[in-house]
Amino acid sequence: MTHYPGYPITNEHTGTVMHAVTTYKYQKKIEPVYSDALDVFVDTLANRLWSDLQNVVGIEGHTGSGKSSLALNLCDKLSRRLKCPFDLDTDYIYTANDLWRKLDDEDCNPISLLDEGSITLASMNATRKDDKDILALFDTMRSRHMTTIIVNPTMRRINASVRNDHMDFKIRCNDVEHPWVRGWGRGFFRVRKAERPEFSQNQEPYWKLLYTGVFGDYPPALRDQYLEIKKKHQDEWKEKTALRARMEEAKEVAQAQKYLGIGIPKWARDEEDDGSGEIMDKDTEWLS
Repeated sequence: MTHYPGYPITNEHTGTVMHAVTTYKYQKKIEPVYSDALDVFVDTLANRLWSDLQNVVGIEGHTGSGKSSLALNLCDKLSRRLKCPFDLDTDYIYTANDLWRKLDDEDCNPISLLDEGSITLASMNATRKDDKDILALFDTMRSRHMTTIIVNPTMRRINASVRNDHMDFKIRCNDVEHPWVRGWGRGFFRVRKAERPEFSQNQEPYWKLLYTGVFGDYPPALRDQYLEIKKKHQDEWKEKTALRARMEEAKEVAQAQKYLGIGIPKWARDEEDDGSGEIMDKDTEWLS
């Protein structure tokens, strides 16, 4: 049996015995900080999966707070608990295409790590086509009882339908000032669970605090692989973004040449085309 430092205490929110190593004051109440909070959380996720429930966990925090470190630690522990190897080559998701490609395999790992990349950024704007893709992806993962770990600086950047209808847990990294906690550095986190009101489906869930904890190290090889794969995905996304920008610029130039044979101001390019091959309103006014 694993020995955790600290004194045993029954958590009032979960009913489980956990090991507290210190306390801090949160909203006028003394809260314990547990050394085994991450292991208890992993057990919670595993039990939910075995009960055919989906897990969507959002991890937020400022730069350098340990979001990615906590996510990797969580994925590693949960995969060991479920006895399904976690492979960043297939389980690290940066774009919607990565996730669709993974879901094509019926025997894929039920754990996915969505880093703060294009898939989360695409869900910020509800007017984009990618937004429907995001909802379809989460509905698909829900039907397959998967665990999805989302890493993002703030969960408010994620589409509201994803936050309200899909997200089950939210973790905030390193958001308390405490001399002892600062000694742990990036190993501090707070776990909240979504409590959804039954009388209103449109109302945002209430995030109930479960516990606060610290986490330790995880395999260094996993960290090295993560950094390498993340850089690869970021470089590919930058190349695609730059190519898309060049194509849009070339398209605008081609339209300008079609209408007038020369370049035109941006405000003129934004005018609507009435179908006659001429730019409506101010099409030649700026030439006079």
